Amino acid sequence: MLTSLNRLSGFVHPAKRQGKPVRGLWELWVCLPPEPAQGKDGLPLLDKRGRPKMRYPKTMKCVDAPGKKAAERLLEAWIRELEQHEAVDLEKLTLVGLLDRWLEVAWGEMRVATRNSYKSIRRLHVDPALGGVLAAGLTRTQLSAYYSAKMRGNGKPPLAETTVAHHHSMIKAAFNWTIDEEQLAANPAQRVKNPPALRPRVRPVWSMEEIAHVVVRARGLQVHAAGVLAALSGPRAWEDEDKTVIE
Repeated sequence: MLTSLNRLSGFVHPAKRQGKPVRGLWELWVCLPPEPAQGKDGLPLLDKRGRPKMRYPKTMKCVDAPGKKAAERLLEAWIRELEQHEAVDLEKLTLVGLLDRWLEVAWGEMRVATRNSYKSIRRLHVDPALGGVLAAGLTRTQLSAYYSAKMRGNGKPPLAETTVAHHHSMIKAAFNWTIDEEQLAANPAQRVKNPPALRPRVRPVWSMEEIAHVVVRARGLQVHAAGVLAALSGPRAWEDEDKTVIE
C-alpha cells in the first residue's frame, strides 16, 4: 500500500476478467478520506456508545501498465491529482461526473463497442441535457422528461425507444455502482415509471412454401445453390433458442 502522512492512500491490483488476471491491465485503488456514515433518512448513524459511525469510501480505475512498479507510479500520479482537487466531493458530483467515474471503474468489464457507445451517449446526449444536474439531486421526473424528449426529438431527429433504453441502462448501472460503493443512497433510474424498453427488431421471414417456390424457380440458374444454402441454414421455426433441432 502506498501512503504517507496527511495523504490519500492506495494500492494496485492486477485486473481480472472472468476470474483470470489480464496481462498489462491493473486496477488502481485509492482510499478516500473517511466521513460520517448516514442512513437512508440522511441522519448520521451512531454506534452503541453514541459516537458517529464512519465510512471509508474507495475509488478505482483500470490502467495499462507493463508491471506493478509502473502501475504504482500511475497510482502516485492519480493520488496527486485527487489531492489537488480535494478528492471527490459527492455533494458537488454531477451526473456527467458520475458517469465518467463509473466508466473508468468498469473499463475492464465492458466490451470495447459497449464502452465507446456509452461514452458517445454521455457526450452527445446526457451532457447537453443533464450535464449540470447534481447526481445526488437527480429525480425520476427529470429522467422521464429526458427520455421523452429524446424520443420526441424536439427539433432534432427522434431516437428509437430501443436506443433510449440504452441511455436508461447506462444511467441505472452507474447509479447502482455508486450504491454498491456506498456513495449514494438511492437510484432515481430504478424508480422511473414505464422506462424505455429494449425491443428486438422484428425482421420478415419467408415461410417454407415461399422458400420452396423460389428454390424451384431458381433451378438452372447460378444463384440456385446459394439460394438453397441460405434458405436451409440457420435456425428455423422448429428449432429452439440454442439452435438444437427438436425431434
